[in-house]
Amino acid sequence: MNATTTRVVAIMVTALTTSSLAHAQFSRAPNGEPAEIAQQIIQDNFPSDACPLVVDARRLGDGTITAMCNNEETFRVFSMNGTGVAMRCAAARELGISGC
Repeated sequence: MNATTTRVVAIMVTALTTSSLAHAQFSRAPNGEPAEIAQQIIQDNFPSDACPLVVDARRLGDGTITAMCNNEETFRVFSMNGTGVAMRCAAARELGISGC
């Protein structure tokens, strides 16, 4: 996922709280072992050096996953319209999204 796509996803997550995007389908990450799910979705969305290896992953109460990589990068993993999506927590913080 390039920087522009990351920004778009982050903006969409922020906008989720507004009624204008209430129809967006943001949901829990796919079922399975959190570290394995996070690793796969991060690899699908980012170059391999963004997260060489997920070393800790936890499923949160809303079903999303927070993941830490061996390079200390952190991600939030969720589904959007049935597709696994990963977002860098640093990008979320820059946009004022808390809780990553």
